[in-house]
Amino acid sequence: MGSCILANPEVAEAVSEAINFGRGERQLLHAWCVMPNHVHIVASLMGGVSLPQYTHSIKSYTAHKINAMLSTTGTVWERESFDHVIRTAEQFAWFCEYTEQNPVKSGQCATASDWLYGSAHPSRTVDPLTGWIDPRKTPFARIRSRGELPHLEKCAATYFLTFRLRDAVRPKPGS
Repeated sequence: MGSCILANPEVAEAVSEAINFGRGERQLLHAWCVMPNHVHIVASLMGGVSLPQYTHSIKSYTAHKINAMLSTTGTVWERESFDHVIRTAEQFAWFCEYTEQNPVKSGQCATASDWLYGSAHPSRTVDPLTGWIDPRKTPFARIRSRGELPHLEKCAATYFLTFRLRDAVRPKPGS
């Protein structure tokens, strides 16, 4: 299924470092994993950092770093990312579990703690699971637009994010 450049240990570590950058200032990081062709993150954004800013900073920084490491050029990540505002404690627990178990369910390892490029590994740390931000208790931010559809954002919220490599899924022949 497309390229799996994130399976390269140096690349996976660079993406892991970018995800963990700014913890306690930009975000509380609750769960994350770097898979061979995509990334999952559960984070509470803070300090006035918007979801587009947060996603862009990780994707832009890692794209430049990956291209330099692999002596390549061009787009690394799909333009759009999947994001979901976590609205309840039950959803929060489910998304954290899903994120950390993703390497196990895909057959990459036997237990989540075996996966070096995820928050369940003993060498990694995460922020308190009690730190999720209930979006029902935060106001909406100003409407933002990138020239497409305007988006309403919460001033603070906890998100489940997924971004995939640009070529993570190749089109079927003839489509």
